[in-house]
Amino acid sequence: MSLFKSDDGEEIYEKSRKKTIEKNGKIYKRVPSPKYQSRSSRCGDVISNLESAKDSLENIVSELSEEDIASETVVEKIEEAEEILSGIDSGELKSLQSEMEDWRDNMSGTNLESTSKFETVSECADYLSSASDGLSSMNSELSEEKDSAISEIEDQISNLEEMIGNLESCEFPGMFG
Repeated sequence: MSLFKSDDGEEIYEKSRKKTIEKNGKIYKRVPSPKYQSRSSRCGDVISNLESAKDSLENIVSELSEEDIASETVVEKIEEAEEILSGIDSGELKSLQSEMEDWRDNMSGTNLESTSKFETVSECADYLSSASDGLSSMNSELSEEKDSAISEIEDQISNLEEMIGNLESCEFPGMFG
């Protein structure tokens, strides 16, 4: 069964390999299935997003540290930093965390619990949980005072660096090896 969608957003499922079908006088186009990505690849995407946010925040700290910066610019830069912090998507990270915790839970209480795969899955789930907790605890509300805001942004940069380190330590085992 494939998903087809009309121009007005109506969705139907049909067993067809065609790119378009006509039904009840409407033209429906096949919606392509999302491409499968490995856990490692998805984690790499999360790391890239966190590194991008970290780099943007470092640039903001650099700009805020300038002596002759106008007060309007300070406010704009603080708002930009708040937007970056609140815009970090945790969905993929939570999805990976859930997958690995489910895998670990399914192995618990079986003869697989004493294997190296269980250890690897457990460690990975713990790293993902730590990074997810760190992301959840990040504060996107910053002080309006320049020096305090710089200090708070630097703290968030440190948190991001720690999360990135945890994610880079995460080893995703293969299903059969």
